[in-house]
Amino acid sequence: MDNSLIAKYPFLSNAREFVGDKHDSTDLREAVAFAKECFERKEHLLGNAEREAKNLILSRLMLYSLGIVFLRKFAFFKAREYSRLLVEEKEGVLVSVAKDFFPSLSESEGGYGVSLVEYLEYGRNLPKAGLKQGSVFFDKAELADCLRTAIALRIADESKLSSKLPEDLQSAALQLKESIPREYAPAPRGKILQRAELQNILKGVSEGKRYYGAMAVAIACLKDGLQKEEALQVMQDYVSACAKGSHPFGVREGESVVEWVYRHPTINFSFQILKTQGLVG
Repeated sequence: MDNSLIAKYPFLSNAREFVGDKHDSTDLREAVAFAKECFERKEHLLGNAEREAKNLILSRLMLYSLGIVFLRKFAFFKAREYSRLLVEEKEGVLVSVAKDFFPSLSESEGGYGVSLVEYLEYGRNLPKAGLKQGSVFFDKAELADCLRTAIALRIADESKLSSKLPEDLQSAALQLKESIPREYAPAPRGKILQRAELQNILKGVSEGKRYYGAMAVAIACLKDGLQKEEALQVMQDYVSACAKGSHPFGVREGESVVEWVYRHPTINFSFQILKTQGLVG
């Protein structure tokens, strides 16, 4: 695949070849600017394949560490940007990019066809898609629209991302968070979560209190009526804010607390217990 295509569309599978396993201060500075431009809806000036591939992966790592909501919003914006570029490309480029998601893609009369199995992974409008003999058929505009969904899902995919970042990348992530417009920041809802005591816990607690703080946050989310997905987001923000300490307490530990609490919906919230645990004065 041509390097210029990777530079323009760094979400492509072949972009992995340009990322490597090292980064420097220039990489971090460029990635922060890249993500910031996205949220501020500014035009991005393309660099080479290596630069753009690193920009995308480092941005995804930083945003995931800040919270899945940030990553998903970023993915939505970038997918829309990339899909607009694709519509303007020559047909061969659109097909080449599409095959990275739909290997079975083939041209048919008046459009394109992909296998139903591949379509179901990324397609979002099956009732309106043309379905025949195990394949889905659509025109160029429908293919571009399907690609937008596929690109967003790939960028937002956190399955291979870690919120445990090296110190320099973590510092860059916090710098990035300060520059993201507040309208995109998830705000905890509900009466308990808005209490000063919980707001202080959400800013992070010391090593010996992280589990108790996680329980308090999870129960507050439950009692405030947040959906579990929302509670997981609040928990991820809490874990990121906590002191790292000598023993790990990561996102998975926090998520397990949320899962347990939401399986026991009759559990009560008690400010007296928070005092006993040393979480509030």
